[in-house]
Amino acid sequence: MDLQSEHEKYLCQYFDNQPIFVLNYPRDLKAFYMKNNGDEETVACFDLLFPEIGELIGGSVREDDYQTLQKKAKKIGLERLIMLISGTENIRDTIAFPRFPGKLEF
Repeated sequence: MDLQSEHEKYLCQYFDNQPIFVLNYPRDLKAFYMKNNGDEETVACFDLLFPEIGELIGGSVREDDYQTLQKKAKKIGLERLIMLISGTENIRDTIAFPRFPGKLEF
C-alpha cells in the first residue's frame, strides 16, 4: 500500500505547506521492477507532493539486471494469479476491494 491522499496532504502541511519530495520507499510498498537501493529494504523512487493536491508526479529507477528482475517477478501477487487463471486482461478487474473514489452510490 502506498501513501494515501490524506497522508500526502498531511506531510505537506507538516512542512509549512511547501512542495516536498518523498524518496526511497520501503521495498514491499512498491512495484517489483523498481531497483533496490542496495540495503534490501528500500527502492530508488520518488513522489513529488504538493499542498492541497497530494502526489503530482512520481518516478523510479527501473531494475536493469535480468536475473534480479526474473527473481522478483516470480513473487506473483493474488491479483496477478487470478488474472492469469481467469484470462482477465486488466488487473483492475481482479482486485477484491477496489478503490474508485466518487463511484460508489448509497
